[in-house]
Amino acid sequence: MRSAIGFLLTGCLLFACAEEPAPVPQTGGTLSPWEALWAEGGRIDTVGATHIAEGDTASGHPGLTVIERTVTFGGEGEVVAWEFFARELQPVKLIVVRYAEGWEYFELVGESETVIPRQKGLNRFILREPIPVGFRYMFGIVMPKEESVPFKKVTSWKTLITTRPLERLRMRRDGFVTYGWRYSVRVFWRPSAEEGS
Repeated sequence: MRSAIGFLLTGCLLFACAEEPAPVPQTGGTLSPWEALWAEGGRIDTVGATHIAEGDTASGHPGLTVIERTVTFGGEGEVVAWEFFARELQPVKLIVVRYAEGWEYFELVGESETVIPRQKGLNRFILREPIPVGFRYMFGIVMPKEESVPFKKVTSWKTLITTRPLERLRMRRDGFVTYGWRYSVRVFWRPSAEEGS
C-alpha cells in the first residue's frame, strides 16, 4: 500500500513540475502580433544575448550609444523585431549600423522608433518598418537619458560604447571605447530567400 501511495505521489509531483507546453492558437482565434510574426512563415534568426535576463549591471552613465561588435548579422535580410530586458522605464531605441570608409565611420542603416519599456523585465517590440541588413552589419541601442538596459561583463566580449549623442548617417568610430559588456538585447531578423535556402 505504501509503495502504491509513494508511486502516486511521485507521479503527481513529476506532472506538476513538467514544463507547460506553448499555447497553440485555436482555429479562428486571434493571434497576438508576436505570434502572427512567426505565423507568416519563413525562417527567423536571432542576434544578441542568448539569456536575455542575465544582465546584472548598469554603468551609471546617462546618454549612451552602444554598438554590439562581437555578434553580427550573418547575411542579407531584414530586422523585424527586438527584445530587451529593462531595469528602468527609460527610453531606448534599436539601431543597425555598418562600417563605412574603411573602418573609420559607422553608417546608420536604420533605427526603430524610441520606446519606453512597458514593464521592468522582458519587453518585446515588432518594428513598424523592417530594417535591411547585410553580412556583418551590427546592431546597437541608444539610451538617450538614463540607462534602461543592463549588461553582463563577459570575458573577450567587444561592445563599443560612447556618451556622444547618435549622429545621423555617420559617426566616427574613434569616439567609441571597447568594453566587455554584453547588453540584454536580442534582435530577430528574417534572412532573404536566397540566404534562407
